[in-house]
Amino acid sequence: MSSPDGGRIGLQETAYMLGVPLYINAVFTFESHYAYPGGNSSYIWVPAGVLLSLGLFLLVSGAMQRAKANTLGELYDKGLGKIGGRICMAELAALLLIAGLAAMLRFISMLYTYVFVRSVYSSISLWIMGAVCILAFWGMETIGRLSKLLGIILLVTMLVNLILPAESYELYRLYPLPGNQWEEIGAYSLRHIFTLLPVFLGGLSMAESLHGRACVKKAGCIGGIGAAVLAFLTQLCISLTYGYQDLSAIYFPLYRLDMDMLQEGYFFRLDKISLFLWLAAELVAAAYFLFAASRIAGQELGLKNSRPAVAAFSVLLSCALFYERSGGYWLVERVKSWLDLYGWLLLLPGLLAACIGALRHGSHKEKEREIYEKV
Repeated sequence: MSSPDGGRIGLQETAYMLGVPLYINAVFTFESHYAYPGGNSSYIWVPAGVLLSLGLFLLVSGAMQRAKANTLGELYDKGLGKIGGRICMAELAALLLIAGLAAMLRFISMLYTYVFVRSVYSSISLWIMGAVCILAFWGMETIGRLSKLLGIILLVTMLVNLILPAESYELYRLYPLPGNQWEEIGAYSLRHIFTLLPVFLGGLSMAESLHGRACVKKAGCIGGIGAAVLAFLTQLCISLTYGYQDLSAIYFPLYRLDMDMLQEGYFFRLDKISLFLWLAAELVAAAYFLFAASRIAGQELGLKNSRPAVAAFSVLLSCALFYERSGGYWLVERVKSWLDLYGWLLLLPGLLAACIGALRHGSHKEKEREIYEKV
């Protein structure tokens, strides 16, 4: 099915387009200082957050099918009315931008800390934001096909990265088991959906351009399960390498794992290759968030394509990136901390209310039809 914003993609491209942002945001967005307070259960709650988001995605997809809504926007309109639907879609666009910004901030900080230590922070930000803007400007086909290409390479590279240091893995580093209380693990999983569920909802908002709701549902299941499995393996291997006390003080432990374990072997500098692939995947993931938010804005404003919204949102994200290092660091950190704790409250109530309202609306219409047929 053709898209006014960039070509045609199929099931595989859609699955990778959803799976890559899911993995990037699952593994790279949470902060070490709150992830390992009294133990390490990240190998449980990180993939659990992906699976919980997948479950909510299937619930919303089922509600769309029952309500005969082709896109998420139609579900909101049927469940909450035109005004409520537009408010919720605007909120989703904002959350998509925030989810993309969260990963970009982490990657830029990592590059500034470990790689380009003598560079200017704003130069790194400008380069990354420029690449993201270009990818989003080119549209859905470019993002989908690049996601497929990078997803395969990223999968192979991650498996190599996790297998090579296997001799250094020790089970005792997982103790105490399960690392946190089960209610804490559940709370961490619930909070983590703030940066994960928007990935699925962005796909549902573009369902008409992705061969329909059923195709998005199947692609979401493939991408979600794949991201959950790879996130579990990644966090488990990190946990087998470092104890929770070390992890609480390590910034970006996955990159540290590569640097520490590969620098003396035959795969010297594989960490640089891995960093390049992670960065490429992050650019594609951020472009997906930017494009999905722009597509929603274009639809709600009646624009023929999403490129004006892409340009406007790119300027907005660039301002946010520069503000973080130009005197607004502590404010940005406070906002991030609040969103880490309570961001899911911005997402779930409206979504569940729309599902319930749309189902009630659909059942009411069916009853009216039955009465009319009897008469």
